[in-house]
Amino acid sequence: MHGKKQIAVILSGMLFVILASLAGAAEMNDEKVRLRPYAYLDAGPAVRQRRGSAVWSIDSRGSFVGLEGKHQSTGLPSIVFQLEYEVSLDGGSPEIFTQNDSYIGIEGRAGRLLFGTLETPLRHLADPIDLFADSRGDLSELWSGDTQEDNSIYYQSSSIGNMRAELAVILAEEEGVDTGVSAALLYEGEAGGAALASNQDVGIEQFIVHRATLHRIWGALSFGAALEYAKLEHQRSTMTKVASVLYRRQAYALKFQFGETDAPHSQEMMLSVGCEYELNENMRSYGYFTEHRLSALDDDYSAEFGLKIGF
Repeated sequence: MHGKKQIAVILSGMLFVILASLAGAAEMNDEKVRLRPYAYLDAGPAVRQRRGSAVWSIDSRGSFVGLEGKHQSTGLPSIVFQLEYEVSLDGGSPEIFTQNDSYIGIEGRAGRLLFGTLETPLRHLADPIDLFADSRGDLSELWSGDTQEDNSIYYQSSSIGNMRAELAVILAEEEGVDTGVSAALLYEGEAGGAALASNQDVGIEQFIVHRATLHRIWGALSFGAALEYAKLEHQRSTMTKVASVLYRRQAYALKFQFGETDAPHSQEMMLSVGCEYELNENMRSYGYFTEHRLSALDDDYSAEFGLKIGF
């Protein structure tokens, strides 16, 4: 109980300081409300071959719909909110809608303070590195920590130069369960960036994840690299290494991504290659191929095709 009281005091102090800084630094604006509906739809056929048999399916790959809003008042911080739900376009999920990032919070010169269901700061480090997100080559199949957590108190700082920070405290709803913490420090520039992040007790108690990423842009060529260390108490630690390359030329984009992890009982590997073609400003077609080696005797091959539409 003593530890829980200390956490409560720390959280209360953190919230007071953030709220005070946000309120004191709020810009003077006429009262206004801005609402923006948005959607991202991604689906297409896929074939998977494992242990000599091939299976065809139609996959919905991370499709979602959402509504975001912002309320600005004179002399007060802005109120921000987002409601976002993943949509299954092919009926492969028992639920048509499942919750994505959804929150309410306040925003000012010191940053944003959000409450709700959000992806962790450590998860955000994957964004410029993972070129096959929501496909069968998604890096979440290989490494740990890419989670979305309920009961989150999430602070995103404003940028100081090219630096900014993110901190999430994930509250436990049960007695005797440790509070989770995820934090990240990011450097972001026009030519790329670098970041460090850590998770402690997020999703699983006594589970620690540290991740470092590097992203660099040279004209039409982008390069990403990541290193992740994960350790569950009383178990062997794992190290995951990832590299990705993206090349753009006019309406075409070529992708390559490789990752491997020294899992406790095997050397897991994932290799993905792909090509995308921009049909217009909001629509792209693509084809991906992924090899996922789960063990020395177990290879999983996938080919995916589809359309992406965002608006």
